[in-house]
Amino acid sequence: MHDFLRKVFENLSQAAHIKIGDKTSSRILGSIVVFVLIGPMGWSGGIKWGQADDGTLKIVTNAGGQTLGYSTNSGVTLGYDDRYAFKDLNKNGELDKYEDWRLSAKERTKDLAKKCPLNRLLG
Repeated sequence: MHDFLRKVFENLSQAAHIKIGDKTSSRILGSIVVFVLIGPMGWSGGIKWGQADDGTLKIVTNAGGQTLGYSTNSGVTLGYDDRYAFKDLNKNGELDKYEDWRLSAKERTKDLAKKCPLNRLLG
């Protein structure tokens, strides 16, 4: 199994043009390998996302959905709905429409516009 995983890792790094010695890229790629190989087993009834972590940078991959990136220094946290991960941009602990990547851009924009003060919308 170890040789198989090493081969998968090497093939993915070549396909993505990532140097194996590059610490950040290797960690993210390694997490993707684990997510791809192990993730689908949990998708039937478990979570539908995986996360790569390199200190201050976090990459969240939703199965069949958006890939999210954020810095731990930003104060942004994750929220969850239907076993998917979402960024809680306003830090209210709820999934607002504008944070829900499953909705159309029009729906998200409309929701965000309702939340913004008029002077911010007008510039």
